[in-house]
Amino acid sequence: MQQTAIRMMDILAACAVPKGSPGDFTNLTEQELSELYRLCVHHDVAHIVGEFLENYGNLGEGPAAEAFKHQVLTAVYRYERMNFEYSNICNLFEKIKIPYMPLKGAVMRDFYPQRQMRTSCDIDILVRKDDMNRAIAALTEELGYTKKQKGSHDVTLVQKNGVALELHYTLIEDGSIKSAIPILDRVWDTAPKKDGTDCCYRMSGELFYFYHIAHIAKHFLCGGCGIRALLDLYVLEENTDFYNAEAIKLLKLGGLYRFNYALQRLVSVWFRGAMPDEVTRQMEGFILSGGVYGTQENNALVKKYRAKSNFGYIISRIFVPRSQLKYKYPVLERHKALLPLFWVLRWFSLVFRGDRAGRKKRYEKIKAVPDSQK
Repeated sequence: MQQTAIRMMDILAACAVPKGSPGDFTNLTEQELSELYRLCVHHDVAHIVGEFLENYGNLGEGPAAEAFKHQVLTAVYRYERMNFEYSNICNLFEKIKIPYMPLKGAVMRDFYPQRQMRTSCDIDILVRKDDMNRAIAALTEELGYTKKQKGSHDVTLVQKNGVALELHYTLIEDGSIKSAIPILDRVWDTAPKKDGTDCCYRMSGELFYFYHIAHIAKHFLCGGCGIRALLDLYVLEENTDFYNAEAIKLLKLGGLYRFNYALQRLVSVWFRGAMPDEVTRQMEGFILSGGVYGTQENNALVKKYRAKSNFGYIISRIFVPRSQLKYKYPVLERHKALLPLFWVLRWFSLVFRGDRAGRKKRYEKIKAVPDSQK
C-alpha cells in the first residue's frame, strides 16, 4: 500500500476509534499534503483527516491546507443541513403515523465519536410499500420536497435546499445478492420500535450488520465500495456488539460469510496494522481505485470475471436475465413471456439514449484484460 494511503488509514483509525496518536504528521510537504488530499476527497473522508491535521499536525497556509480546512467546514454544514431535514421528516412521519426505519448513514453516525464525521450524500429511510403514496404526498405537500424518480427499490425526492431523500420501500436493491433477499425481505418482522417514539423502528444490531455487508457486496459488484464502507465496518466492530453469533448465522444463510471474513481481514490490515496477504492486496487495489461509488471500469471487470470471458461478458450484457431485468421493468415479475420484448426496449434505450462512446471505451479496457486474469 502506498505511503499516502497508509497515512490516511492511520489517521482514520485514530479518529474513528480514538486509541492514542497515530504518529507524527507535523512535517508533511506541500506535495505530500496534496497527494493525501486527493485520495481523501476521492473517498469522502477529507473532513476527518483535515480536522486531525488541523488539531495535531501542521497544515500551514498552502493550497492543500486550505482545501482540507474547507472540507472540514463543509462537512459540518452538510451534517447540520442533513440533520435538520432528517428531523423534519421523522417528525412528519410521527405526526401522520407512518412507520419508518432509518438506514445507512442516519444510523451509522451514532457510532462515531462525532456525528458529523460520518457524512452522507442523502437521507435513506425505509417505509412499508403500502405507505409510500401517503408518505410521498405528505413530504411534497407539507415539507416542500419534489419527487424526482422511482428506482427499483426507492423513490428519490429533493428538498429546495438540495438535500436528497431516498425513500426506500424495500431493502432489495437490484437482486444482485440473491441469497440475501429472504433475510432482507423480513426486516419489519424483527425490528424493535425506538424508545420514545410511536413510529420509528430500528433494525436489530445483527441485521444492521448483515445489511451493511450486503450493501458493500452490492457496491463491490458494481465497481467498488470506497474506504468509508470499511471504516464503518471498523467502527461497528470496535464500538458495538452487532457482530455476534446471530449475525454470523445470518451471514452464512445469506451467502456472505466468506465475503465478510475477507472484509474483516482488510479492515485489520488498514486500521489495526495486520499483515496483508494476496486477497487483501487485491481487494485493497480494487477499493482504493474505485472511490466512494466505484468506477465503471471496475464494474465491467467484475462482470467479466463472473462471465469468465470477453464473449461471455458481451452475451451477459445483451441478454440480461429476467432475474435482473425485472428490477428495471417490474412487469416481468408476473409476465415472463415478455422478456424478449423488454430486451428490445433495453437495446433501443442503449442505442438511442445511452453513452455509446463511454461504453465503447469501457469495453476496450475490458478487452485488453487477458482471460487468464479473470
